[in-house]
Amino acid sequence: MKVGLKLPSLSITRGELPSGAGGLRPLLRRLRGYVGWAAVSMAFFVVFAWLSLPTRAIAWRIGHEAKKAGYIIDVEDVSVSLLGNITLENVAWTFEPSRPDQIPSKFFVKEVEIDISILSLLIGNLHIEVEARRDEGIIIAEYSRSSTESEVHVAIEELPLYDVPKAYQALNAPLMGYFALKIDLVMPDNKFAKAEGAIEITCAACKIGDGVEKLYIPGSKGLKDGTVIPEIDLGTFVGKLVVEKGTAKTDVAMATTSEDIELSVEGNLKLKDPFPKSRLDLTVKVNLSDALQARSEKLRLVFQSADVKSRLDPPEKGLGYVLSGTIANPSFRGIKSKTARDTRAEKRARQKKRDESKRKKDDAKQAGSAAEAGGDTRLDPRPALPGGATPPPTPGEAGTQPGTVPMPVRPGE
Repeated sequence: MKVGLKLPSLSITRGELPSGAGGLRPLLRRLRGYVGWAAVSMAFFVVFAWLSLPTRAIAWRIGHEAKKAGYIIDVEDVSVSLLGNITLENVAWTFEPSRPDQIPSKFFVKEVEIDISILSLLIGNLHIEVEARRDEGIIIAEYSRSSTESEVHVAIEELPLYDVPKAYQALNAPLMGYFALKIDLVMPDNKFAKAEGAIEITCAACKIGDGVEKLYIPGSKGLKDGTVIPEIDLGTFVGKLVVEKGTAKTDVAMATTSEDIELSVEGNLKLKDPFPKSRLDLTVKVNLSDALQARSEKLRLVFQSADVKSRLDPPEKGLGYVLSGTIANPSFRGIKSKTARDTRAEKRARQKKRDESKRKKDDAKQAGSAAEAGGDTRLDPRPALPGGATPPPTPGEAGTQPGTVPMPVRPGE
C-alpha cells in the first residue's frame, strides 16, 4: 500500500502572478495591427490616387499657364512617378512669326524630365532640375530659389544650329553647325539685376545660307525685305560674357574668322526684371572677303552700297552696327548713327545754349539802357537792417548809391 504526502510550498513566489504585464502584450499587438492596417490603407490610397491622376488635364493646365506667361507650349501627356519625378511627353514649343508672311515654327521634344525636390519644398525652398534629350543635342537646366537668392544653371550641348529656338524662324536662311550654351548665375534677392556669374556661347562649324532662301535680320532696316545669300562659312564662334552686378560684359571680343567672313561682337547686356526687359548694347563688326563678294554679285552690291553711317573708319575694314533695345524687341543701327535718346539730348543742349545766349544779350541790353539814363546799376553792398530798409548812406557815400542826388560841382573844383 502506497501513502502520498503533500508538502507545503516554500516558494517566495507563492500565489498568483500579477496580471498587469500580461495585459500590455495584447494591447501592443492590437496597436501594431491598427498601425499596419493604416499603413496598408494609406499605401493603397496613394497608389490609387497616383493611377487616377488626370494627367491629360495636368498637361492642358501646363500649356494654359505657359500661354498666360506669353509662351505657346503644348504638352500631350504627363506621367508622374511615386518619387515626385514628372515627365512631359511630346512637348511642342511654337514661336510666333517674325513676319506676316511666315509660317509659325515649332521646337519639338519627345520627353522632358522634371525632378522637383520634395525636401526643399518642405523647408520652403524650390529646387527643380529639367532635362531634355533629342536625337541630336542635350538640354539640361537647374533652378533653385530660397528666400535670399536664386541660382540658374543651363547647359546646352551639340544642339544643331537649325534647331536653336527662334534662330531659324527669325533669320529664315538655312543654318548649319552645332550650338552650345553654358549659363551659371547667382542672383541675390532673387533679382536678375543683381546677378553674378558667366555666360559662354559656342557655335562650331557654323554656316548660313544656300543661295535660294532670303536672309532677314530682325531690327535691321537695310534687310527688312531680305536678301538672298550664298552659303557662307562662319567658322567657329566662341564668346564669353562675365556677369557682375547685373551687367554681362565681354572682356574680350567674341569673334570668328573664316575664308568668307570676319565677325566680332562686343559690348554688354544689362539684365532686368523680368528678363525679357533686359537691354542690349552690343557692337557688331563684319567684313566680307573678296572671294565671297565675287561669288555673289547681289551680296557685293549690298555690302559696298551700305550707308556711310555703317562704315568703319580705317584701319578697320567692313561695316559696324549697334544692337540695342530689349531682348524682346532688339534693333540694329549704323555704328555712327545716333539713337533717338542721343538726338533728343543734343536738341536739349542746343536749346539750353540758345536760351543762355539770349539771357546774356537781354542782361547786357538792360545794363546799357540804365547807363544811358544816368542811373547806376551797381548793387548796394551794405546789408539791410533786420526788418527794415537799407541804412542811409554816410556823407562820404552821397551821390554814389542808387537813389541819391549827385552832389553839385562848383566851377573850378
